[in-house]
Amino acid sequence: MVDEPHIYALGRAWNLLCEGLGLFVEGKIGCDLDQAARIAADRGDEGLAKRLAKFKPSDLSMRQWGFRDWDAGGLLGLMQYTWEDVFQKEFLNAFERGDGRRMGLSLVTGLHYWRNRWSHQSREPLSAEDGNLAINLAIRLLHAIGAKDQAEEVSRVLAEQAPASSPKPINDRDRKPTPLHVAAAAPNDDPAVVESLIASGADLEARDIGGHTPLHAAARNANPAIVEAL
Repeated sequence: MVDEPHIYALGRAWNLLCEGLGLFVEGKIGCDLDQAARIAADRGDEGLAKRLAKFKPSDLSMRQWGFRDWDAGGLLGLMQYTWEDVFQKEFLNAFERGDGRRMGLSLVTGLHYWRNRWSHQSREPLSAEDGNLAINLAIRLLHAIGAKDQAEEVSRVLAEQAPASSPKPINDRDRKPTPLHVAAAAPNDDPAVVESLIASGADLEARDIGGHTPLHAAARNANPAIVEAL
């Protein structure tokens, strides 16, 4: 399970992610869902207006709130839901290498997955590695959207609260296979964990003791969505 220092750091990370994402989403589409739908309709984007009108956050009362008051799960879910309409173009130049739109979506998708896991820890507790991965994804997304102050605060909290208990790096070679090998070989077709590992810098070409890459593991287990992600 996540140790106490990481629990504090991850909880603080979600709060700071809310702060950064709330301002970012507000700046892109409006103060709340109703205003965002009206703005989209006024500029002739009926498709987006309809999608915003239909969006149902996990807590339906959030439809009446401004985006600055939404939780991280709601904001990440909204970004996923309207990715192609609104947010993908914001990430074209956010990364120094690779497809910015895909990297941005991987960050959002991965963080949404870990935020949902965090909400259901009583059923499926997070490990220290899971917590560290989620925190680092939050830092990367905050930097990508220009929320530098929040990103630096998350980094500071992590460094202060969990310096001694930080888990091994994502591409650590003391253990084989790598976390990406394990996620790619999972007996399901949900690419969320794979995408979050890739967004955190996992090595796509890492080879296990048998010389196999994560792509080999996914293909061997006939996981088409994961193969595509890799």
